[in-house]
Amino acid sequence: MGMRHAIFNPNMWGLDDELFTGSMRDLVLDTAPASAFGSLVAILTPYVGPRIHEVTTAMATLGDVESQTRRKLRQEVRAVETRKPTSKVKGRGCRPQRVTCAQMWHDLVAAGVDRKKIELQPNALLLELWKHLCLEQKFRTSLKEKSGKARPVSL
Repeated sequence: MGMRHAIFNPNMWGLDDELFTGSMRDLVLDTAPASAFGSLVAILTPYVGPRIHEVTTAMATLGDVESQTRRKLRQEVRAVETRKPTSKVKGRGCRPQRVTCAQMWHDLVAAGVDRKKIELQPNALLLELWKHLCLEQKFRTSLKEKSGKARPVSL
């Protein structure tokens, strides 16, 4: 930081003896990431005027505190158990089933219902007809599996 000032000052004994100026603070803030800007402003502003050595010591202390906090947070996150999602097969189980309008229409046509009878009908009518299908006729093939975009679910 004080290199520019030390080059032009022949009486300079060491770079750490240089005073920390507002322009030096601005240089540090310009190169800092946006996420650290607020904390750096709060830390560096009181140090305008003292020696660079004091500023670098404060910055090193801040870095040590942040690294210890990150380690502690990582350990806590690893300690918390996460719920793993279970694979579900559509149409099976005791939970309410979710079915799309397109899937109902596809299942009804595959079951032999006339297309003209179900075409442009409201979803409520399609749902009532679909409920009357036996379990083997519901979710016969997924529309995504038919188009080749989805992988089959392993049982």
